[in-house]
Amino acid sequence: MSGKSAIKHDIALAAVLCAMLTAGSFFDREISQALYMPLNVLFLTITVAGQYVFFSAFIFFAGVLLRQASVCGTIGGKKKQFYKIACAYLSLSTGMIGSAAVLHYECIGAFFPDTEFSLLFVFIFCMLFMYPLMFVGFAVGPRKYDSSLVELLIRMLVLITVGASFIGLLKLFLARPRFRYTVAGYDGVGFTPWYMPIQNAGELMTMHGMDINCFQSLPSGHALMGMSSIYIFPVLARIFPGLKNKETTLRITGLIYGLAVMLSRIVLGAHYLSDVAIGALLSLLFGNAVLRFRCGNIVNNRKNKSK
Repeated sequence: MSGKSAIKHDIALAAVLCAMLTAGSFFDREISQALYMPLNVLFLTITVAGQYVFFSAFIFFAGVLLRQASVCGTIGGKKKQFYKIACAYLSLSTGMIGSAAVLHYECIGAFFPDTEFSLLFVFIFCMLFMYPLMFVGFAVGPRKYDSSLVELLIRMLVLITVGASFIGLLKLFLARPRFRYTVAGYDGVGFTPWYMPIQNAGELMTMHGMDINCFQSLPSGHALMGMSSIYIFPVLARIFPGLKNKETTLRITGLIYGLAVMLSRIVLGAHYLSDVAIGALLSLLFGNAVLRFRCGNIVNNRKNKSK
């Protein structure tokens, strides 16, 4: 898909998401009541995938980036050693964060409601299912240095980092009860529209022994992570020869996947339609901001000045 086509695609998608946000502004509660199916295995599986794919993509791309550094003839031994350490650290730290998110009671933890996963278990999960993806990325990465691929990989790492960090910070300032807690019978914990976050979340948490996650419905981090796939999936066409020229197909696949993740969050009572619409819109905002930044031009300009 060309750059102009991708922009048109994003504009059309943004229009659809704005329509979803508008619908949610009026019918959030009714839509959630109609779709709510707590602990549905299919949608729980989709919601787990929403976390896993997002964080594991970072680790995989870090491995591919490490391969590119290793085959670059202009990078000396000390720099290559530095890149190895940096990629290993970033992959491990992201793997731990991602593993904790995947094992959270919003995801895999929902299958084991009476189990609290220890830090050791999170580390073991990371070592088994996330961190090895760095070595997979290194193994399958192109053996020939490609500066445009390196730039694209860096953009993806920035997109994933900025997206996950921003959504986490935003949730700290916007207190909206998740739908499933509004129907659980907690006194004072009722439906609130997305544009009117409650002001007494702290008091309600203390009163009912609830944690902060119960009031982090807005916006949906899963929606941001899932919809980011429209930018993440097409990168695979630059890594795997069998997917060459399949960017459009991969982008559409990412869109379907993102919509499935968004639906899963509504069905499970974790978010309202407006929550997932806002999360997906943030994904488009960050995706376009990161992909429009031409870090390669900065490098080229420096090279030209040095001549």
